[in-house]
Amino acid sequence: MRVPSSQLPMIGRSLVLCQSRAGYDEAPRRPQRSEGAGGEGGGQRRYNNTNTNRDGGRRDFNRSFDDGDERPQRSGYSGGEQRGDRPQRFGGGGGGGRFGGQREGGRGRGGYAPRGGDGEGGEGELRQGGYRQGGNRGGNPRSALTEEQLAARKEVNGAINAATSWRELAGVLATKGPQMDSENISVVLYKVSQDARPGEADRAEYDGLLGSLLGWVLALLPMFRPKHTALCLYALARMELYSAEVVGGLADKAATQLVNFTNNEVTNLILSLAKLGHKPSDTFMTEFWSRTAVRLEQMSRLELSNLVQGLSRLQLLPSPEWMEAFLKSAGRQANGMYRRDYITLAMWVATVAKDSGWQPSQAGVDALFTSNIGRLAPPPSDRPAAATASTDGEDAPAPPAAEAKGGWRGRDGKVGPVPKYATTVGVDMPDISRLLWSLSNFSARPSRPWFEALYGALSRQWRSWSSSELPTIATYLSRYLQQPATPDMCKQLANFLGSENVRANMGADGVGACLYLLAMSGFKPTDRWLDEQVIYLKGALPSASLAGLEAVYNALPLLGSGYRLNEVVTDAANRYNAAVNQQQSGSEELTSVA
Repeated sequence: MRVPSSQLPMIGRSLVLCQSRAGYDEAPRRPQRSEGAGGEGGGQRRYNNTNTNRDGGRRDFNRSFDDGDERPQRSGYSGGEQRGDRPQRFGGGGGGGRFGGQREGGRGRGGYAPRGGDGEGGEGELRQGGYRQGGNRGGNPRSALTEEQLAARKEVNGAINAATSWRELAGVLATKGPQMDSENISVVLYKVSQDARPGEADRAEYDGLLGSLLGWVLALLPMFRPKHTALCLYALARMELYSAEVVGGLADKAATQLVNFTNNEVTNLILSLAKLGHKPSDTFMTEFWSRTAVRLEQMSRLELSNLVQGLSRLQLLPSPEWMEAFLKSAGRQANGMYRRDYITLAMWVATVAKDSGWQPSQAGVDALFTSNIGRLAPPPSDRPAAATASTDGEDAPAPPAAEAKGGWRGRDGKVGPVPKYATTVGVDMPDISRLLWSLSNFSARPSRPWFEALYGALSRQWRSWSSSELPTIATYLSRYLQQPATPDMCKQLANFLGSENVRANMGADGVGACLYLLAMSGFKPTDRWLDEQVIYLKGALPSASLAGLEAVYNALPLLGSGYRLNEVVTDAANRYNAAVNQQQSGSEELTSVA
């Protein structure tokens, strides 16, 4: 949905309210890391802004959904900001304290301190994806508000939190809109994005709410903090709601705030812009490349996946230095990525190499492929469907071990079958085709054991071989990568070509590609098997392309000899030469006409 600027309402705002909250709005705040409380995995250090879900588990900022982008908190508020009756505790004075642990009686919500670099707290220092505060001379950012203003803020927060639908949020916006600040508006927009879109009967009222929210975003944009900017772009991308003025203004605002964005916010930011189809300005990308280059080693595999998805959709090409740093980080994280994310990562790196002329080093290729050879291994015995999942996009059945523990929990909280993309081991035929296409764009190659493992993964799936996918794989392995097949693979491929139906489905081009792979691998067939291939090709050559004719001409002499075979080879050579001469004469005619 695209909203023209002319439809955005003009929103007035009291100058007194703006000035009274100036001290708060200009004091950006970010969560500190908690030492011992909160976070999944026990001893891991995570932002302690978790809360408790209905199942008794933990829910935090790092849950993923949709294409892997990371979900903010359900309420949209951070920790105690949504409760005015519980004062926040901050590290004070001198060198800037750090708040660790939880409040008494709280539910795992940590403390907060002002973001460094934007307010009086001083410039922040990048440390493991976060910032440690400097002087923190600003104290409590709520100190600029009077008791009446704090009470009014508490009332607004309570009304927003109590709203359970977009219609209730529209009522809150209509009655308390002039009292809201940038944080309130960003949270309202986020909560609206979580609600389902109404039917045609309520569409006019719903569109009016969206237009009003976009107007508020424009009005309060100068006071947006990094968190508000990221949250608004995330919500707009989730609703697929695009306004050039609003999205462009948020992107320009983010360019000045990237230094204070967390890794989660940075990667979600670029993915949100990609989903909205908004290509950032050169100023934004210059700042983006410089800020992310030093953070790549600190990013998680989910953050790297989001980064790749966003950059690939926007068709942005980084510098060679940035790509080398990215490969170094991605190589360490790739083994834990989901299958879909790993394949997307490999294809994006290949696309950058193809379009920019940059080539990864041998160390980079080894980090991305050879070091992750375990991904090509068969899945564990209790997950047989992961490596042999159907290629029609259906979900694979849930493994017994996962069922015993509750199975796969989806975005809606329901337990169901494990999605195909949620496996980290095993590859199917489309995955192998994409990996080989990626490697065909690199000058460096993985080690021979990696290709042997790839052949092993392919041969284990012989029951699900596709007549359309197999010739493509054979072409990449033989013509572009020059990697001979293993003996087991040769035997299974020969058995596959022994079927008359398979040859008919493949056509002359497909049979020629498979024969060429067998020939370069040193395979020696029986006379009867070779005669069947020659007889089929004799009648199928008229429909072969140049690539198919070339493969037949080069493959058959290496597989055997005989009068009939020589006739087919000669016919393929004559047809190939005639087609090449015809193309050359056609190009000469076009040149003379021009």
